[in-house]
Amino acid sequence: MRARRSVVAVGAAVVAAVVAGCAPQPGTVAEIDGRTISEADLDRVTDELGPFLNDASRGAVLTALVQSQAGLELGELNDVEVSEERAAEFLTSLAKNSGVDATEWSEGSLTIARMQLLGGELAQLPDAEATTAQFQQILADLDVTVSPRYGEYDPATGEIVALQPDWIVDPAAAEPAE
Repeated sequence: MRARRSVVAVGAAVVAAVVAGCAPQPGTVAEIDGRTISEADLDRVTDELGPFLNDASRGAVLTALVQSQAGLELGELNDVEVSEERAAEFLTSLAKNSGVDATEWSEGSLTIARMQLLGGELAQLPDAEATTAQFQQILADLDVTVSPRYGEYDPATGEIVALQPDWIVDPAAAEPAE
């Protein structure tokens, strides 16, 4: 009986270790093709770019980071590149024109700025329809894991979709009590 308990305990410990190995590290917001985005990274990008974005929510910024990763891959496929230096100049110019103090820009902010600049250059390519199809395929192929706290990755749109727990009921959709 005692040996059986030991085997069960060891088995449970192995399962727990395997499951823990698959889970993202604490404080991880998302992993995009093996690149980790932490809470601190997301906070910094949100703070830096917030004054320039229409939607500076953390979910929107996380979506921009995912889509920017896909955009940079698209640029590589089409031999179009925007340097981090050019992206930093772009962000510093935006900050100056907005009356915001320019800082040293984080990697995430530079990635989003590079994508913004890259988008203009990719739009100049002769076959925009094929480029759009390539972008959609890259989004679909990205390996994205998102903390449930932020939602779920939709590979069809490249967006992080907020999840609504099943225990939250929309009062307008609730059936009246009898």
